[in-house]
Amino acid sequence: MNREKEICAIYVRVSTDEQESSFNNQVSILKEYIQQMGLGVVSEAHIYRDFGISGYLGSIYDRPQVKRLRHAVSQGLIKAVVFKGISRFARDTQDALDLLSRFKSQGLRVLSYEESYDSNKPDSDFMFTVQAALAEQESVKTSLKVRMGKKQRAKDGKWNGPPPYGYLVEKSTGKLVPHPEESIVVKKIFELCTKHNYGALRISRHLSSQGILYRNSNNWSSKNVLGMLKNEVYLGRILYNKTSITTYRDYSNSENGQKKSKRVKNDKKSWTIIDDCHPAIIDKETFEEARRLLAQRKDAIPYIKPRYAKHLLSSIIKCPNCGSSYIVLKRKERKTNRVYVCSLKHKQGASYCDSARIPADELENYVLDVVRKDLKSIVSREALSKLIVGVDTPTGELEAKLEIITMKLQKLNEDMYDLFQNRDQLTPNQYEFMQSKIKEDTERLEKEHAQVGGELDNIGNTDYLVDSVWGKIEEFISLKVTDTMRLRSILETLIEKIHVLPGNHVKIYYKFKI
Repeated sequence: MNREKEICAIYVRVSTDEQESSFNNQVSILKEYIQQMGLGVVSEAHIYRDFGISGYLGSIYDRPQVKRLRHAVSQGLIKAVVFKGISRFARDTQDALDLLSRFKSQGLRVLSYEESYDSNKPDSDFMFTVQAALAEQESVKTSLKVRMGKKQRAKDGKWNGPPPYGYLVEKSTGKLVPHPEESIVVKKIFELCTKHNYGALRISRHLSSQGILYRNSNNWSSKNVLGMLKNEVYLGRILYNKTSITTYRDYSNSENGQKKSKRVKNDKKSWTIIDDCHPAIIDKETFEEARRLLAQRKDAIPYIKPRYAKHLLSSIIKCPNCGSSYIVLKRKERKTNRVYVCSLKHKQGASYCDSARIPADELENYVLDVVRKDLKSIVSREALSKLIVGVDTPTGELEAKLEIITMKLQKLNEDMYDLFQNRDQLTPNQYEFMQSKIKEDTERLEKEHAQVGGELDNIGNTDYLVDSVWGKIEEFISLKVTDTMRLRSILETLIEKIHVLPGNHVKIYYKFKI
């Protein structure tokens, strides 16, 4: 057998407290090991890197790069996978054994460098089980030590993690001190709330209009403001262990017994509350008044906004003036119910962008007619292959898209938690409706994640690209206009962007030449 033609994958994982250089160290060691063992060729497309992922709290099946790896295995693209140590692969014995069994059933050879584990060796599974159990035990002990250390720091009045907006961490003491500029903004936010009765959204827009930016030069959001108005840290107080992450097994999904984690509110008896441990920015009377006003406003309940586009062309249309994506606004009791508008103009005002609003129904029907006509002009798969030859799909672009999808999925998990925490403030129907929307968005993004992962695995495979695009074209031509979500998914595959120029002239930029 010629192993030079076989692809051997590398899987590496580093946690949030490790340096990113650990990636390169692991990859370098494993490449040399693969060469020494004669395991085959290492392709850059099959080096799977998970960064900032806990080895114990979450499920191995939720890791973005493990999903890509599993897809590649199911497609028969790789023959072996190597990781530095079993603890890097998984720190949960049940997850580790389950995934190992799945890989072996698909003919994949699994190797671990540190333990010299090789799934091809007889009686190797016993050693794998022991090492996985030891890794899990060590992970639990480490997690407990970290929690105890953080609790003691809180009792000493020291801050754990990045400082909240308005504060800095003093290196010599580990305690919070007011940020000379940000603390003024914090006072302004509470003043706008208590003196002018501004809500969180109005405050965020006011700050942005004044040229005051959030950290990392980001614009303010209502969520940023709302979190600050509720944060007792501005009273000079540290509140630690208010919530914690708990793990459980979910036997209702496709990965039977998949390990999941969720953040839960702890009993008040277990909270660590330390007063007067750092200078307060807001006095108690102002803070309580803000809390009272928030309770009266509807934005006291976080709005769980669906993270998946619900309209045919939103985010596909790009503003020709500023490059921002277009979003859809719904207007009641108007002749034109929906309009597309530049997201920057909507958030910051006409002074930032003067692009015009576009009636949604009219634009969508026009684009569908033009695209359908253009695609029908491609008479065969062979004709399509001539158009696609030479089309470059950079690996970095797909990896970035995969990362964005992953971030959206993580955000949906946070939204689900926020919804759960505020369920008592909603009617049962409201709660069920919002919960179903988040689940629907999650399912769609998971499918998109698998699709992009497949494209990444097939970089350079022209036949795969032609087959994929041709299948999308055939499906698009036959789909009904009412199937908005599926039409949108196909348009995202075929179209790079759409510009609406002055005079409502529509310019469609395809991802291949037509």
